Amino acid sequence: MLRIAYTPDGFDFVKGVGRLEVDDGLETAVLVSLFTDAPATDDELAAAGLSRDQNRGWWGNDSVEVDGDVWGSKLWLLARAKRTDETLARATGYCTDAVAWMIADGLAAKIPFTAAWYGRTGFLVVSAQAWKPGDLQPRWRRLWNAQTGELLEST
Repeated sequence: MLRIAYTPDGFDFVKGVGRLEVDDGLETAVLVSLFTDAPATDDELAAAGLSRDQNRGWWGNDSVEVDGDVWGSKLWLLARAKRTDETLARATGYCTDAVAWMIADGLAAKIPFTAAWYGRTGFLVVSAQAWKPGDLQPRWRRLWNAQTGELLEST
């Protein structure tokens, strides 16, 4: 997967010398999962004070191979949310839902999220840590070792 990182201008591909860098770890998968917009239900739109024509979503979700397999998160619904504990709970729930595929596919055992309000303006900060599956299959060992910079060949 091509490596994506946050820059002062937003998210972008990371350029190496003469090529784009590749992410052998899980960071790019988590970023894409969290910061690609998933479509909201009518009830979720109404709760956010939005109309049906303001719904978002990623075009790739229009042709998924598995029914219900939708990429992205609903964090975008929190853009106008009040600074409350309920909003923090919704943020962690949206993040958990967005990376559920990684757990279902055996890439991680769990990915717990925490959310907090930061600074005087109170912007939302979400943090996470992916936990390695206990029965790690050799084909995923390379992904986990890439997280620490120790690339080992799969067996």
